[in-house]
Amino acid sequence: MQVNKRKRLWPQTGVAIMLLLISLLGTALSGSSRSVVAQQSQPTINPAAQFAAQQQAAPAAPTICNPIGFSNTSYSVGSSPVSLAVGEFNNDAPLDLVSANNVSNNVSVLRGVGNGTFQNAVSYAAGLDLRSVAIGDFDGDRYDDLMVANSDPSTVAQLQNYGNGTFALPYAYSVGVSPRSVTVGDFNRDNYLDVVAANSNSNSVSVLMNSDMGFLPAINYGVNSHPKSVVVGDLNNDGNPDLATANTSPSNVSVLLGNGNGTFQNPVNFGVGIEPYSLAIADFNRDGNLDLAVANNSSNNVSVLLGNGSGLFQAAVNFGVGTNPASIAVGDLNNDGNPDLVTANYGSNNLSVLRGNGDGTFQTALNFSVNGPYSVAVGDFNGDGRLDLASTSIGTNSVVVLLNTCVTLTNTPAPAATNTPTRTPMGATATSLPSSTAVASTATTQPTNTAAATQTPGGATATPNCTTSFTDVGTSNIFYNDILFLACRGAISGFPNGDGTFRFEPNSNTTRGQFAKIATLGFALPAFTPTTPTFNDVPSNNVFYQFVEAAAHAGAITGFSDSTFRPNQNVTRAQVAIITLRARGYTILTPTNPTFSDVPNSNFAYAAIETLAARGIINGAACTSGQCFRPNDNIRRGELSKVVRRAVESQP
Repeated sequence: MQVNKRKRLWPQTGVAIMLLLISLLGTALSGSSRSVVAQQSQPTINPAAQFAAQQQAAPAAPTICNPIGFSNTSYSVGSSPVSLAVGEFNNDAPLDLVSANNVSNNVSVLRGVGNGTFQNAVSYAAGLDLRSVAIGDFDGDRYDDLMVANSDPSTVAQLQNYGNGTFALPYAYSVGVSPRSVTVGDFNRDNYLDVVAANSNSNSVSVLMNSDMGFLPAINYGVNSHPKSVVVGDLNNDGNPDLATANTSPSNVSVLLGNGNGTFQNPVNFGVGIEPYSLAIADFNRDGNLDLAVANNSSNNVSVLLGNGSGLFQAAVNFGVGTNPASIAVGDLNNDGNPDLVTANYGSNNLSVLRGNGDGTFQTALNFSVNGPYSVAVGDFNGDGRLDLASTSIGTNSVVVLLNTCVTLTNTPAPAATNTPTRTPMGATATSLPSSTAVASTATTQPTNTAAATQTPGGATATPNCTTSFTDVGTSNIFYNDILFLACRGAISGFPNGDGTFRFEPNSNTTRGQFAKIATLGFALPAFTPTTPTFNDVPSNNVFYQFVEAAAHAGAITGFSDSTFRPNQNVTRAQVAIITLRARGYTILTPTNPTFSDVPNSNFAYAAIETLAARGIINGAACTSGQCFRPNDNIRRGELSKVVRRAVESQP
C-alpha cells in the first residue's frame, strides 16, 4: 500500500499552499519573514508554510540593515549534505531544517529550539544517492512530509511524518533517469500537493499527480539537456502553476506553462550563464510579474531574467558571485523591502549575498565564509523578524546556521482606532474594532501535544487523546479542559520555559494573527491561497499568512479600510465574537432588548455577541449597570480557549 494514501479527506493545509506561496514571493518579500524562499532543491515553505503553526508575530516595522552581517553555528549531519529544506515538522513555532545527505544515503532532521539554535540531528534512511529534498503535506494530515530525489535508482521517495516530527521508512516512486531536484505544487487545482522531479540523464521532468489513493505514475515532459533544478510559479499570470528548469547543456532555462489540469505545454528556452545549477523565483523589479534568478556554476555569476507576465523573459543580465555557485535562494535580508539573492559557492567556500535594488538589478556581492557550501536556505530561525541563512557544508558534513546580526529592529505602534473595516459581518454594521496599539508576541512557541483529536461527524465534539504538560495550567485551572481540548486539536501550543517544560500563559492576550490561526485550526476552515495577498500587511511570507487567508476566504475575518489586517494587534472580545459567528455560520439573533448593558443594539458587534450569548458560548459579568460584556477589552488566552471549544461543540 502506498504510504501517502490520504489519512483523511481534508482540504489541503499548511504547506499544501506552497505552490502559490512560491509564486507570490516577489510580491511579498518586504519586511520580516519566517519562510524559506528558494534553493537548489527547491524545498517548499512551511509556512507557512508554513504551514506550520506559529504563534509568534514578527515585528511590525524593521530597520534597514546597513551593514548586513551573520554569526555562524554548525550542526553535524550525515555525510555529504547536498540539499537543504526548511519546515515545521511537528507544527510548533520554531522552524526546523532537513538535509539530504548524498554519501550516507539519509536525511538529517534538525529540530529548531526557537532562539536560533537546533537540537542534535536525527537521521532517517531515505534511499540511495540522494540529491534533493522537498517538503509538503502529501497525505492531508496537517504535518509536513519529506520527498527525496534518489539519483541512482531514479526514484523519488516519500517519508511520511508520524505527526510528532519523526518519519516513516521511505516509499519510492519511479521517475526519469537520475533526478537531481524535486519540488511540489498543486498542478491541477484539486487541493492535493503534487510532485515534480528534474531528471538530469533523461532530459525531462517527471510529474506525479497526487490523489485520494496516493501518487499516480509519473508523466514525463521533455526539457533541454541535463536539468539540475526545477521551480514552480505562475509565470504567465493565468492562475495555473508553471515549471522552469535549469539545464546545464546547453546552458539555458526551460519554461513549461501549465494548463491547470496537471499537464504542461512544450518548453520554451531562454539563455543564461554557463552551466546553470539552481533556480529561484520572485518579482525582482516589482512589476507584478514573476522573474527568474539562475546560479551558473561555471561562469560564477547569477543570471536574472525579468518576466513580462506572459511566460516570456527579457535577455539575462548577469551579476558576479563566488566560485562554483551550486544553489540560490531569495529573501529580504536587509529589510529594505526588496528581494535579495544568496548563493552557495563551494569553489570559494563562501555565500554571496546580492542586495536587490527593487528594479531588477543588484548591488555588488557581499561574501560570507562557509566551508564547502552546496545548498542554501532562508528563514527566521530565532524569531527576531530578521531573515537568517542556513547552508549545507560538504567539507565538514554539517549544516551551518547564519543568524542575521543587522541593527536591532524597532516596532512601530499601530494607527489609532480610527479606521472603519471594509466589510461587515452578517447583519452587523462593522467587522472588528481595532485596539489602539500593536503588541507583538515575544515568546517562541513549542508544541505540547502531537496526537490528533478524534472528531465526531459534523465537527460537533472532539475527544482528546493526548495530555497536556503546561506548567501553569493545572487540573484545577478553570480553563484546563478547554486548553487541553484545543491543544489536542493542534490549534494551540505553549511557550518553552527553557528546562524542557512549557507554559500556556492563560492570562496573556492574543493577537489577531494568533487568533486567525486558532480559528482556522480549531474550526477546521479549508485552506485557500489567493492570487495576491488579501491584506497589504500580511504578505505570503508572514507567519500567519496561511491562516489569515483561509479565515478571510471562509468569510470569518475582514480587514480595515486601509487594506490592512493588523495581525500584531491584540484581538478584542468583540472581534472574537464576530469571527466565531462567521466561522461557525450560526443563525443570527438580534433581540430587541440587549443582554449586556455595555453592548446596545447600535454596537457593531451586537448581532454576534447576542447570537453567541444565546448559545451559551460567551457570557458576561456583573457590573454596576447590570451584566457587562466589555466588548473592547482584550481577551485572555484561557477564556479564548473556552469560547472556541464551546463554539466547536455547538452545532451551527
